[in-house]
Amino acid sequence: MAEEKAEKAAAKAAATILVSVTTATEANAESSQKPKVTITGTKGHFTGTITTAGKGKSKTTTMHAPYDIGTVTSVKFVASSTDGWLISNVKVKSGLLPFKDFGCLPVWLDGKPYDKSSSYGSPPHSNTQTLSMSAADCKAAAAKKAEKAEKAEKAAVKVAEKAEKAAEEKAKATKKEKDEKKAEKAKLAEEKAEKAEEKAEKARMKAEDAAAKAAAKAAAKAAAERNTKEVASKVPVYSNSCKKTCTVSLYNDNNYSGSRVGHKSFHSNTNGWKPSGRTKVHSVKLSSGCEKVKIRDDDDGQWDKGSQDKTYRSSVNDLPYDLQKDVEAFDITVKTYRCCVENC
Repeated sequence: MAEEKAEKAAAKAAATILVSVTTATEANAESSQKPKVTITGTKGHFTGTITTAGKGKSKTTTMHAPYDIGTVTSVKFVASSTDGWLISNVKVKSGLLPFKDFGCLPVWLDGKPYDKSSSYGSPPHSNTQTLSMSAADCKAAAAKKAEKAEKAEKAAVKVAEKAEKAAEEKAKATKKEKDEKKAEKAKLAEEKAEKAEEKAEKARMKAEDAAAKAAAKAAAKAAAERNTKEVASKVPVYSNSCKKTCTVSLYNDNNYSGSRVGHKSFHSNTNGWKPSGRTKVHSVKLSSGCEKVKIRDDDDGQWDKGSQDKTYRSSVNDLPYDLQKDVEAFDITVKTYRCCVENC
């Protein structure tokens, strides 16, 4: 008995989470909100609420997760009101592990609609704030960003200097070179005018010949078009979007046994099918006409709703635990095939 109690106490201690937060000393830094906090670790995550500290003060909230979440990797805060809170320090302790400090602070946690940007000052503001880097990592990232900006500025200066030098060299062209080019251009224009006159005469003669040929060609084309339209009107027309029939059957036990609690045939894609027996489903049978079926989980209160949804392309004889008797709706996609739709 004593050994069992000791094991339970150890498990409880390993699943205990301490969240310590400090409010900045700036004006209006304190807040009355009770933010939602999600602690993510190497073994899982846990979500709870905390109480903020007063201006320039710290407060630690104790949370009891259902299991040991492991080493903490990130902390996500979600605002609960529009009473902004300026966070200056965050550290989290998971189980028997030491506190882990998070950097990239201070930041404002404030609900929408936001105040004027000028009221927040330099710290960033949002209705959600996720911290995953240590203070040292944040400092190193900032230094790297500043170094990159400095290199970009130097590169821009070099480009500007190079452009200025090129402009100066271009401006050194002599008047003699310009005059020579002008004379050459005038000569070319004269030659071009003579050639244009010759070309115009040839074009006139060519146009007369082309007019006669065009008339004959137009008559032949009209006859060919009439023949083409007549042939085309008799050619079968096919479509790749013809729909097969997708039949979905729901059973309240594994391996398609027990009672059938839902059954329907679909001839087009359908989202949000909610049969009355969807909360009793353990297995789902799909016909050959089904392309895929998405089964949506019914965990409305879950913060990452949708993460447990599953898509299947064939029958499933045993639904995952998270979907058994917990289905919100089905999204049906019907298979398509090529078929004749006209002049068959």
